[in-house]
Amino acid sequence: MVHYPRIKLKICHCLRCDHHWVARISSPAVCPNCHSPYWKTKAKPKKQKVANNTIPPNYCIKCGSLNLTKHANGKVCLQCGKIIYIEESHTYEVT
Repeated sequence: MVHYPRIKLKICHCLRCDHHWVARISSPAVCPNCHSPYWKTKAKPKKQKVANNTIPPNYCIKCGSLNLTKHANGKVCLQCGKIIYIEESHTYEVT
């Protein structure tokens, strides 16, 4: 009967791509699936980018009134009559 030496296998787990693998060395440099060198730490949640000028303000820019109604392309102030037009990336004021 032949006795083979016992080998300890290290099972690694990437916290970024959720990949499991058996490591050939004691501490691998990167994850073999996603190639991230930070496989031992969780990824930070990504911040969503929101354009500030795409949403019309909830108050009139001219008089500061909160009395706004919907318009075809934006909002209208009931107090001073100012129209705020909205396009894809900019807010335009019309006097």
